[in-house]
Amino acid sequence: MASMLCILIFVSGCMESSADLVPDFLSFKKKTVEELSPSDLAEWTLVGVGEALVDEEKNALMLAEGNASKGITLLSKRSYKSDVTFSFEIRPLSFEGVSYVFLSASDVVTMGELKVSDEHLGNINFWTEGRVQNYLFSFHNGFFESKPFIKKNPGLKDVAISPDVFKGKESYNVEVGRRGRRLWIKIDGKTVARGSDKARGGLPPGRLGFRLRGHGAGAYRCMIRNVVISEG
Repeated sequence: MASMLCILIFVSGCMESSADLVPDFLSFKKKTVEELSPSDLAEWTLVGVGEALVDEEKNALMLAEGNASKGITLLSKRSYKSDVTFSFEIRPLSFEGVSYVFLSASDVVTMGELKVSDEHLGNINFWTEGRVQNYLFSFHNGFFESKPFIKKNPGLKDVAISPDVFKGKESYNVEVGRRGRRLWIKIDGKTVARGSDKARGGLPPGRLGFRLRGHGAGAYRCMIRNVVISEG
């Protein structure tokens, strides 16, 4: 009986780790696709000092820091599954700024829905320390011209980093995603960083978000459009 139990545990562990490696066309999972308009994005939760404005002429959402900003985050209205792809086009309106994306943001203690206090002013520490867990993807680092990377929070733990330095661009077509423990980021159709969470199963489902941080007191802005979320 003991040997049979060991075999079952071993097999279940292999099934979990190998499931992340199965190609999408062999997984037979039903995917749901959500296409979000600028008006849809404007209904997400804005955290920090800034604004989210619909630009009807450009068919885009302008996400902009306000005066004395410590960074702003636009957080999805609901949580998404552990198999999720988040794609969008983004155009920084100035070079000197940092653009991040969060996946699977949730509460460390309850392992459930993330709640943000109205008093939070936008500091990055809220997202990288304490009770918040998430995967953080970086693709525009105007301060440092650094490499795109993927980190796990809390703790800013390294998951993957691009071998190439990406200089600031006028616009990016970005895809970030996870399939269980497997994580990746694509820029203009090219996979620039990918890796796996070492923890069994990875983080639980959670909310998605955009984050901007400008130089000094802020005033960094980006235009965002063509947002598509696929899960399942």
